[in-house]
Amino acid sequence: MTMQWKDAPAETVATFLEWDHRRLDALLPNTRALAAAGDFDEAQATFAQFRSGLARHIQMEERVLFPVVEDGIGGPAGPTQVMRHEHRAIESQMTDIATALEETDLAAFEEGLAGLSSVLAPHNMKEENILYPMADQFLGSAERRSALVRSMQAI
Repeated sequence: MTMQWKDAPAETVATFLEWDHRRLDALLPNTRALAAAGDFDEAQATFAQFRSGLARHIQMEERVLFPVVEDGIGGPAGPTQVMRHEHRAIESQMTDIATALEETDLAAFEEGLAGLSSVLAPHNMKEENILYPMADQFLGSAERRSALVRSMQAI
């Protein structure tokens, strides 16, 4: 069963974006199983869902969330600068994976997936343990947190 946007919790930045991480993470094992079975067309389609969803997630963070954090810490240095750098590395890894799937190259796909995981897992942990709680704290009220989540969902 695929998690749908309508099911997303919207109480805090942390609950919403962590939910989105789990939603996206659930697509990768399916992609891997399809590629391992030699069904590269379906693997490409499933990976395209992941890639599109992660691109949207990155846009939500960079266009809506990061400005809130930067306002709270006094500028675009520190955690958001690191996250933007990691976003570029994640996007590069996703391009490599998509290429491997197009070329039906299982070894390159697995290598790309390992590279993505090595960047994405610690990146998500930093966001979930530092950045998202920081944003919720800076926003303060439940109304402001909910409004920011709605702004992210509108992307």
